[in-house]
Amino acid sequence: MRIVVDQEEYMAFNPDYGLRLKRDGHSSSVPIYLHGCTFYNIAVIGRNQYSTMFSMPYLGKEHAVSLDFGPEHLQEILARATIKTRPSVSVTWVGDFSPMAKQEVCPVVARLGQETRGQYEAFVPLIVESVLEIAP
Repeated sequence: MRIVVDQEEYMAFNPDYGLRLKRDGHSSSVPIYLHGCTFYNIAVIGRNQYSTMFSMPYLGKEHAVSLDFGPEHLQEILARATIKTRPSVSVTWVGDFSPMAKQEVCPVVARLGQETRGQYEAFVPLIVESVLEIAP
């Protein structure tokens, strides 16, 4: 869906998963287990700060998920990337949501971050606390 506001066109986003959890009363001290995190891209959002975005269903509706993590978790994610994907990821992750050669699924434990205002909407990123082992 495209929306025009004051002559500016932008894409309408799915509702934010973190914001939904926060508004539903989920505490930032309670861990969130995400078993289907699909990494299509990784962005540098600050010094030693990285992020990825994906969508997932929640209560019958697609929600956008912003997942933030530090260098230690980045290394764990890259270590789990397939041999075919790893060289591409290590070269292309620097920048603004660089695409990966293919998607990678990596389960994580996260918590709610702080509410943030973007250009068009508010969102609550999920902050990775640990990267889980993938069951064989």
